[in-house]
Amino acid sequence: MLSNSFLPRGRLTPLRHHLRLSRTISTERIVILSDARRIKRDLEFSNYDKWGFVVYRCTYGDDDAWDRFKNVITERSRQQILDSDAPEILKTLTWTCSEDRQAFDNASTATLRRHFNAWARENWQLEQPRGKHAHRPRYQYFIRVDRAALESVLDYPEAIRERPWLEGGYIDIVDATWQSHAEYADPNPDPEDEEFDQPDLSYEPIEGCREEDVGWMRLPAKRVGAQMYSVLVGHDAWYFYYERPPEIAFWV
Repeated sequence: MLSNSFLPRGRLTPLRHHLRLSRTISTERIVILSDARRIKRDLEFSNYDKWGFVVYRCTYGDDDAWDRFKNVITERSRQQILDSDAPEILKTLTWTCSEDRQAFDNASTATLRRHFNAWARENWQLEQPRGKHAHRPRYQYFIRVDRAALESVLDYPEAIRERPWLEGGYIDIVDATWQSHAEYADPNPDPEDEEFDQPDLSYEPIEGCREEDVGWMRLPAKRVGAQMYSVLVGHDAWYFYYERPPEIAFWV
């Protein structure tokens, strides 16, 4: 069984705002693929039978609000796919909701990441018996929903008072393969090495991390589904689209 360990993240590229990974370049022309069509092609290429996201519920106390949140997300995604040029991918879309108040209520990103990586190692081959590897968004990224994200999607007045332009709310997408620079950096680097590069630690700490890339970002909730999955299929998409929280990556 394939280990769910990946190469550490590198330095963020300044080109991320200018590239869009929904383009396949050939020797003759640039072919623009829709999100749904790109997912269909990727499923065929990867021999995958399922696609979609694992969603962690990290806020409890209002089950009705949670049910409404799930309905908003799944129905919006369903309609977008039905209106696309590859509606057949709806049959293979799989949402996996992880709900455990004791384990996930206000859980740290590190706690969720450990749980998700264990789940991915144990389940990817069960879900994808024809697949050759787990290097696809379903097993590399997951969605976290805390109270603020939940309220933003449900359009509670207190959530949009300061951001009235935030139509549709946001969710947190977490990179399960992320590592802090300190975890893989050479403890005794050679200052004369041309590749030597110290991370910028001037940022405000988020869960103790002062690096630019903290391993998760906020994305518009209306992008959840085919659009988000299609973007994350792209190689190094994280670098191109990343925005450090609390900013929201609206261009995804």
